[in-house]
Amino acid sequence: MPAEYALLGLLQRRPMHGYQLAQQFAADSPLGRIVRLERSLLYALLKKLEAQGQIRGMLQTAGLHPPRRVFSLTPAGRQALERWAEAPVEHPREIRLEFLLKLYFAQELGPATVLRLIEGQIVRTRAYLQRLRREDRETRATTAAARFDHIVWQVRIRQIQSIIEWLDWCRQAAGRRPERLASQSSRRPARAATAGRA
Repeated sequence: MPAEYALLGLLQRRPMHGYQLAQQFAADSPLGRIVRLERSLLYALLKKLEAQGQIRGMLQTAGLHPPRRVFSLTPAGRQALERWAEAPVEHPREIRLEFLLKLYFAQELGPATVLRLIEGQIVRTRAYLQRLRREDRETRATTAAARFDHIVWQVRIRQIQSIIEWLDWCRQAAGRRPERLASQSSRRPARAATAGRA
């Protein structure tokens, strides 16, 4: 689940308690523009990640305030985060959510991680585009309603082409200023982000 990795990514910055983590998903925050996470689900995911050994929780007191459970990332959690952040998503519809999350946190793992993610995604998406084109040709050759089928395939093909164009832009931006890439990509072409639902 992408939200689990978002929590790991936040905890790689510093230990935080649940309320601090929830604030990171506010609607007007960079992360909140990618994904929303309800408080109940957030605490359920924290419990799950702690049971898996990817985070560690400890009770801490501060003055007269009630004790709070503060979570920190374990070595196993960091390894899981790094593997996830470098791996391209399987399907273009995952670009809008999971890939943007990966891009958001990959920048904190370094420029090399950002470039590996983007370049891997370009390769994966180009392969998907070639498969669509092949299926389009095969459908036109065997289907009676070939004209309309071709129109449908072209919608999907052109969406994927738009995503590849956006990924190429991301790669160029990463080469110039990788530390700003995630915030730029959340503003840069909306049409590619929408196309990710294909």
